[in-house]
Amino acid sequence: MDTRHNMPYPVIANSRANFHMFKELEFFESIVPAGSSLILGDGKTKLPIQGIGTVQYRSGTQTLLIENARFVPTLAESIYSLFLHIKYQTMDYYIIF
Repeated sequence: MDTRHNMPYPVIANSRANFHMFKELEFFESIVPAGSSLILGDGKTKLPIQGIGTVQYRSGTQTLLIENARFVPTLAESIYSLFLHIKYQTMDYYIIF
C-alpha cells in the first residue's frame, strides 16, 4: 500500500482542487483515455492525466458516483474536490468534518 495514511484507500477532501482526482484505477466504473496533465497546488509539479471517467466510491453503506474524475496514478493520495462539490451541489451526499 503506497499511502501516507493507515487506510486501504484514503481520499483527501480538498477545497482548492479544481478536479476530483483518483490514483486507483479500480475506483473507475468507466473511463476514457486522456493525454493531458495537471499542475498541483505548489504551482510547479506537473502530473499526467491518464483518463477521465466515472468513479464509484463507497463510504460505509453509501455509494457516491463522481463524474468527470481524473485518473492520475502518480498522485500521493486521491483527492475529492470540495470546490466542485459546493459549486454543483447536485449530489445527495453530505460531507461531515
